[in-house]
Amino acid sequence: MKNILILLITLLPLSALAQFPTEQYKTDTVTWYGIDYTQCYMVGAEGFTNRKRIVQTYFDAWNEFVNTEPHKYDIPRYLIKPDIIIDLSLVHEKNVKLNPHGIVKSDVHKLTQTDVTALLAKYDFHEVGLGVMLFAEYYSKHDLEASYFFVVFDAQTKKIIRSRRYIQEPAGFGFRNFWAKTFYGSLKWMNKDIRKWLRQRG
Repeated sequence: MKNILILLITLLPLSALAQFPTEQYKTDTVTWYGIDYTQCYMVGAEGFTNRKRIVQTYFDAWNEFVNTEPHKYDIPRYLIKPDIIIDLSLVHEKNVKLNPHGIVKSDVHKLTQTDVTALLAKYDFHEVGLGVMLFAEYYSKHDLEASYFFVVFDAQTKKIIRSRRYIQEPAGFGFRNFWAKTFYGSLKWMNKDIRKWLRQRG
């Protein structure tokens, strides 16, 4: 049986980044913008047979867990921001426009910091303050893992403040819950990172 895989990969050395805006994070507006699936590769055709349903149903279903199962997918708790705003409308608009026939690929896909900066530039964020979101990189049926690129950014300038990559193993019954487990696992790592960044001092 495959061992449980929980990997956390730092994308940028802390020395290369500005100090985390602790006071701004605590007092200013912070918005959870959800999971962007526009760059996500579904690897292993046998595991992703109903491509149209994935785009039209599951992308929203995975995002909506923060509303449909708020006690488990507790964004305010995991991101340590009781008054965090949840706005999934922008990722919905982008995710639903994907061509279902183009989502299945033969190999995994990883985004660079430059890639994500370019993706953020295409958003018209509704709120000021800080934004937090995930960019799904791949769901691999072959490797039984999913990868996400996590970013904290300035919603006005769209400058990335912190980023991480989380690779998680899926689990559970049914297609929706099987891959949702990787989002849930990522939330736990997000919580650990946010706690660490809030403790940092310049």
